[in-house]
Amino acid sequence: MNAVGQPGYIDKIKQANAGGVYRLIDQLAPISRIELSKRAHLALASITKIVRELLEVHLVKEVKCQDISNRGRPAIGLALAPEAWPLLKRILCAVDQFFIRHQSKLERLTAIHRMPFYPVRDMPIGPLLEAHIGLPVYLQHDISAWTMAEALFGTARGSQNVIQIVIDHHVGAGIITGGHVLHTGRHSLVEIGHIQVDLYGKRCYCGNYGCLETVASIENLLEIAQQRLGASLNSSLHRLPLTIESLCDAALSGDHLAQDIIFGLGHSLGGILAMMVNLFNPEKILLGSPMNRAAEILHPAIASCIRQRSLPAYSEQVQVGATVLQPIVLTVGIKQGFASAMRCSPPSRLSTMG
Repeated sequence: MNAVGQPGYIDKIKQANAGGVYRLIDQLAPISRIELSKRAHLALASITKIVRELLEVHLVKEVKCQDISNRGRPAIGLALAPEAWPLLKRILCAVDQFFIRHQSKLERLTAIHRMPFYPVRDMPIGPLLEAHIGLPVYLQHDISAWTMAEALFGTARGSQNVIQIVIDHHVGAGIITGGHVLHTGRHSLVEIGHIQVDLYGKRCYCGNYGCLETVASIENLLEIAQQRLGASLNSSLHRLPLTIESLCDAALSGDHLAQDIIFGLGHSLGGILAMMVNLFNPEKILLGSPMNRAAEILHPAIASCIRQRSLPAYSEQVQVGATVLQPIVLTVGIKQGFASAMRCSPPSRLSTMG
């Protein structure tokens, strides 16, 4: 397996230098650019570029300082400007609590990912967190980071072509082709959640109707189950709190309504995956979702649909299975999780289509 989507060596050096400069400003503020250059052992031109980037995103600010090398005349120094980013303080506090809470489980931090549903752009979280925790930090979307982790340490290890589907509160996919995570330059997430599967379906938050996410996300699956319970008086779900766990357990116990809902999910997923199989010819299709609890029903339903709708030469050897890794999510007092790390859970058996 190639080094999947890892930042280049030059990018690592730039990130390390920025983190080092930020730490020096934190420790020695107010400090001039000339003094920073001496302390960081970097050329003044490099210091100027790093400082300009930190100023542009309001992580540092210019203040007056006494530069002894300039015969006592006031000089322009640098200090931190944390008041401009109260969110960053909350992130750092939450990261500290996250490490303490999961200290016994975490061996390495795999990724700290962006907030895809909040309008936060160009915040240099990587250098700030690297300076704070003393470890390399690489920013990545959670699904892409999960796909990379599966390729390096999980079920996709050793495979060159893999499609990973994530079904949780939202629906997305990561693709490995030729041993590398598919990346468009700006995004590495494949937005399959907004492919239309029902022309007259429910309106999606994206503005379209009948997107896959409207029938496959956890909340929408439970909403569908709740709506259909009225016409299924014999369902065991009437006697239980309606959760994904109870839905999967009811299906495994033979509940016809629960099984039909999961078969429907498999049909919707399988139709889209059949097209993706024809496009990418993957060796494996991995599902990362709480729905893996009912894998013995869901995975064959997906595989059957793929086999019926895609080229036999591509589909007959595709393996459908569950991810081995699961994300541990850190929330920062907002709706979406912000940091994720990967830990191992028991591996799941892959089923071969054919």
